[in-house]
Amino acid sequence: FLEDTACLAKEIAEGNSFGYASYRYGIVYPYILALLFRIFGVNLSSITILNSILFLVNIVLIFLFSYLYLENEFASILSSIVYAVNPLVLKYVLNLRNEFVACSTFLLFF
Repeated sequence: FLEDTACLAKEIAEGNSFGYASYRYGIVYPYILALLFRIFGVNLSSITILNSILFLVNIVLIFLFSYLYLENEFASILSSIVYAVNPLVLKYVLNLRNEFVACSTFLLFF
């Protein structure tokens, strides 16, 4: 799956496949990845950077939403820590998978 997403992002970065991104790869993820490929070049560190940024954004959003809902700072910090050390989340972030990280970011925004 990573190879498909990276190939699609590379095609978008080169201008060959601008409107092709299907729902299988996510709606926005290939375009953001293509932008990073254009800036940093086509390499795995671009994917790592994007997934790490999305992971950190998720941690902050979990803290903010739980604080708004619970109005308890300790519970908000605890929920952020639980997410940050969750083995399933770390597996997807460290294995350069976009499905879980991108989906959880989307779910937190909407």
